[in-house]
Amino acid sequence: MKQIKPVKRKRETRPTGITTSLSQMSISNLPKRRQRSTTLDNIVEHNDVVESPSNNKPKYLKVPDQVFKQMLSKSMADAESIVQSLETPEKLQFTRAYAHLLNNVFYLKLEQEFWTHYNAVCISEAIWSTPMMTDIAKENNLYRLTFKTKVQLDKHRQLIVTRLQDAENKLDLHKQQPINRLIDMNKLSMIITAFVRQGQHKLSKEFERKKLILQFDANDHRLVKTFYNLKPTENQV
Repeated sequence: MKQIKPVKRKRETRPTGITTSLSQMSISNLPKRRQRSTTLDNIVEHNDVVESPSNNKPKYLKVPDQVFKQMLSKSMADAESIVQSLETPEKLQFTRAYAHLLNNVFYLKLEQEFWTHYNAVCISEAIWSTPMMTDIAKENNLYRLTFKTKVQLDKHRQLIVTRLQDAENKLDLHKQQPINRLIDMNKLSMIITAFVRQGQHKLSKEFERKKLILQFDANDHRLVKTFYNLKPTENQV
């Protein structure tokens, strides 16, 4: 008797990527809408110079236009009038880019202030003149007490200066675009400045916490060094 072979069902092919459920998808994986103005495209391309690792730094180029306008209108009592004047895509994109570039400038000034403070703390607490021995730090579980060297800090501070100059130049060039003649720049500048400063409230608090942690670490460094300078016995340690 002839054996009947089972008919093989044709395997259905699916486009790659469809097997992922919607709950597993993130906004970052979705296709990005092309900006209507080349201004924002150019800023995104060159944003690697001033990109912040902090999650508290606002991202004005990533929110939808309507959300940005709502946020801006709440920044000051009379901000609604300037928002209503942004009736064309070009004016709105110009304003969004303005907020983004000013946000970068203010962030780098916070960075600059922090590293200036870092330098002052290291000097006042004799971090560099009397460094802690590695074995002492390990014995006392002082893992955080790894301070930048003077050379490292100087290089980093110079890098911040260079980045800040670059960010300020980009902001100045942006404000000189011909479209600025169609907008009340004095009022816009006042509102955008207040808007960006409000947006950086959490960021400012983050830098204040970093200063406190730095001071605590420096105090621990000084106290431990003072203790070991007294030549304690093994029982005292």
